[in-house]
Amino acid sequence: MTTHHPGTGVFLSGHLSDHLQDHHPDQESPLLAISCGIEPRGHIAQKVSAAARHGGALAGPEETIPWPVTRVVLHQGTSCLAGPSLEGEPLEALLPREPGQAVPSWLTPFLQALIRELPRERFFLCNIRTSLVTPRGEVLLLDSRLCQEINQGLPGTLRNEVHEPYWDDRLGRQAAADPLPAAVYQIGAIIFHALTGAPPLGQAPAGETPAPRPIQSLRPEVIPPVATVLDELLQGERQADLEALRQILEAVRTHQGRWLDDISPRECQARKAAALEEFHRDQRQRRGKTFWRKNRSRIAVIAAVTLVLSSIPIAMIRNRLAPPATAGLTPLELVQGFYRAWNDLDHLFLDDATAKGVARATIREVTNLYVIDRVQTAHERHSRFRTPREWQEAGSPPDLIPYGISDLVITPLGEEDQALLVQAEYALWRPEGAASEEQDQALIIVARTRDLLRIEPSRHGWIITEITSSVKELEEIIPE
Repeated sequence: MTTHHPGTGVFLSGHLSDHLQDHHPDQESPLLAISCGIEPRGHIAQKVSAAARHGGALAGPEETIPWPVTRVVLHQGTSCLAGPSLEGEPLEALLPREPGQAVPSWLTPFLQALIRELPRERFFLCNIRTSLVTPRGEVLLLDSRLCQEINQGLPGTLRNEVHEPYWDDRLGRQAAADPLPAAVYQIGAIIFHALTGAPPLGQAPAGETPAPRPIQSLRPEVIPPVATVLDELLQGERQADLEALRQILEAVRTHQGRWLDDISPRECQARKAAALEEFHRDQRQRRGKTFWRKNRSRIAVIAAVTLVLSSIPIAMIRNRLAPPATAGLTPLELVQGFYRAWNDLDHLFLDDATAKGVARATIREVTNLYVIDRVQTAHERHSRFRTPREWQEAGSPPDLIPYGISDLVITPLGEEDQALLVQAEYALWRPEGAASEEQDQALIIVARTRDLLRIEPSRHGWIITEITSSVKELEEIIPE
């Protein structure tokens, strides 16, 4: 009897001779055949057949059992690895395809098995088509040499479906010398898919490398320790090592085996908004670096004339010899000026208004946009930046870029230890593509934000010593 899983490339057969061209009539033991996706002719098929002798293993949370490849057979025009029969499904069939589905029951034992097996550095996940998972969470792995030959020989379309979404090319190039980091990234990407319903790498504009979205922007309920490790791992912000996987498993165990928090819809929205805000901020910084890298030579002359000989020396002299721009302002005037400075791209006022270490990311962002605006103004004879109100009053033209604050509401909250507490609610408008070359098509992000500011006396009046921000809602606007 044969159980065939259409579209997955996996079937179970009591007698392979009933279904495969390369058969042995005396074969009585049930065999499992797994499609490699490789055409059965040519040099690639020969290399896969040669590597198949290294076999595979069925790794479980407690033990690993050898899974020898008894032969390579032909089925429906592709090469298949045939070995001892197993009950299970390929990851390709098990991974959810829609968001919000229940966490797969196999996910935790799957992770346990891989953490136990990977240190041996012999058997690895090949791709989501060849990797079988049993009902007990055991996972079928293949020898690293066989994995390499299969994945390198996959046709382009199939490779893009079953391998590339879970693979990091930079780590992959190092896999011959050190296969573990690429394998850890691959497992992290599969966990991401199991929790969100999609691989971490989505579509990106032409000429750009896609970036993994924060997992809580897609599944806010994911427990924060798991979300942090996965985001750092997939975004290349931490080393891809077994410790990352161990931290994920330990976090799940600490939460009584749960991958998700039981939180209210309001908390879900808050987590999602915060994750998206961080993602868009990172994207802006990345695009800003790309802009300068691509245009460094063209900008150098303009920047030297308009900035180095003018703005920068004057700013340095003013900062050293003159009192701050905030001198003599009342606390409320200081707060109003702080948010107005965003609209004016006045990074000097922002710097004067805040204590050391406060709002540094904001000041860097405004400074970068100020420099870009000066360069563009010198080069194109006009500025493309507008305040949100100016942009809306002009009919939201796609060739202009809104940046800054709208709908500002400032509320004094009282005193605390000689300091004043003030709440500010506003909408912060940011162009997602402000620093890219595709500015005509910039996506506008509007973040409805609440800040709590602490204002203390200073030598020249008052200064902002602390800002705590929370994003309440995010809106995306596509200029037409």
